[in-house]
Amino acid sequence: MTRLVDDIDGSHAVTTVSFSLDGDSYEIDLSESHLSALQQALAPFVSAARVVPGERRAVRTAAQAPKEQVAVRREVIPAETTPARPATVAAPALDALPFRPPAPAATPARSKPAPLVADPFNPR
Repeated sequence: MTRLVDDIDGSHAVTTVSFSLDGDSYEIDLSESHLSALQQALAPFVSAARVVPGERRAVRTAAQAPKEQVAVRREVIPAETTPARPATVAAPALDALPFRPPAPAATPARSKPAPLVADPFNPR
């Protein structure tokens, strides 16, 4: 279930409002009271404005709101978490492989000791 969160005060939102200003498009999730305040504030401008012909988009509701799910997850998931590293081999594929113990570590080949060099400070 998706829950819309009001972008202004964090309360329960009822709708997502899309609008454009100066060529930039915006979306904001609003509660009933903030939606009413926005509509009242824009009423004088909307009544004097022209409707731009073109594609009309449906208002998004809580039933079709993947963006809101992300917003709610941001509140729930701490910022410090890091995404899990993807597995290189899937677990079912590992189960299908026969068990084989690891090979013993290779022992390094012995080499001759380095020849001694005369050291004037070390009498031997």
